[in-house]
Amino acid sequence: MTEGDIRKLALVLGMVSEIVSVKTGSLSKQDVKRLQKQHGFNLELNPKTGFYDVRYKDLEENVWLRNRTCSYFSTEFEAIPFAIDNRERIVRQY
Repeated sequence: MTEGDIRKLALVLGMVSEIVSVKTGSLSKQDVKRLQKQHGFNLELNPKTGFYDVRYKDLEENVWLRNRTCSYFSTEFEAIPFAIDNRERIVRQY
């Protein structure tokens, strides 16, 4: 991933997250937790598949949904945009 791609991703995330290391593209643990709380999701690494599963929270009722959605990404950095982009669709379908 190039520096330009990382900058575009930061803009897509609404400039909420701060990129700690541009070269590695890693986010700090604080940034990940802030994004998860703000957008109502949780990432869990599925040991069987090696991909991150996304679990969503209904922000209006403040309850976690039972279903989990596979992101098909093996890094948090790639799974976070997927979780944010698909949140409304998944919650609406549930």
